[in-house]
Amino acid sequence: LTDTGTGALLQGMKGQAHRSADELAAAIALLGDAVDGLEAAGRLSDASFNASMLADCLATRGAFAEAEVAVARAARLGHESGDPNAVLDADLISGRIAMERGDLEEALVYTQRSLDAAEAVGNTFCALAGNFLLADQKLRLGDTQEAIDHLERSTGLAQSCHAGGFEALGQAWLTAAHARTGSFDPAGFTGPLEMAIRAGSRSGEAMVRLQRAMAVAGAGRPTDTFDDFERAITLFADYGALPALARAHSAYGHVLRAVGRPDDATPHLREAGAILTELGLNPDPAALR
Repeated sequence: LTDTGTGALLQGMKGQAHRSADELAAAIALLGDAVDGLEAAGRLSDASFNASMLADCLATRGAFAEAEVAVARAARLGHESGDPNAVLDADLISGRIAMERGDLEEALVYTQRSLDAAEAVGNTFCALAGNFLLADQKLRLGDTQEAIDHLERSTGLAQSCHAGGFEALGQAWLTAAHARTGSFDPAGFTGPLEMAIRAGSRSGEAMVRLQRAMAVAGAGRPTDTFDDFERAITLFADYGALPALARAHSAYGHVLRAVGRPDDATPHLREAGAILTELGLNPDPAALR
């Protein structure tokens, strides 16, 4: 552990663990140190990867200016390393940043470019992640059939490389997408939600609950969504995912207003608006649909 590069790599691994546990502040500190140490040690590909993960954590919190700096560094280090996987990973995270900010058309460009590169070099994991993110972006934009196509590819790849987390999320998103076509089976959310809760994943549980709430509301059962919305809001606030929190408040507020509870809707819509203004977010079209 006296080797500078090895020590920095271990810092990065600790940062990844905190990121997986939705402990964003700790992850950001560790990943930032790891990037500095790895770049100083000449381990440019590893530095690029950790910079991308740092950017992802920052975007999840809504710290977009810092996220853009980190992902630009990731892209530079990736190009300097000559590792195409590092470059495509930086593009993937650029898509995530744009998606969190609500710039969905821009997100599509970065994510598609990353997916094309992943398929060209045979990077299965980034291909499955790219398909999932494209599906999420297209679902928010209302391109339901294209979203289903990407989700089916993503889920198939997740099964082939035993990526259970992505497979579960893919199942939840497929259930939400099929609900848009009039073919809604709410049981499709049960397994993914149970897996997220069992794993202690606040982000996984919150995302699945939000998808289920919006799908159930869209299926004409808005009063069955309140528990999911409220739990998702609590979880997003708990781990500091401000853009997702704004989407959840907005969607819940519109549902409450639609069922004739404007006094209950107002605080949620006000909170969503405050976060949108503070972070410079674009409203999520899926939350308004």
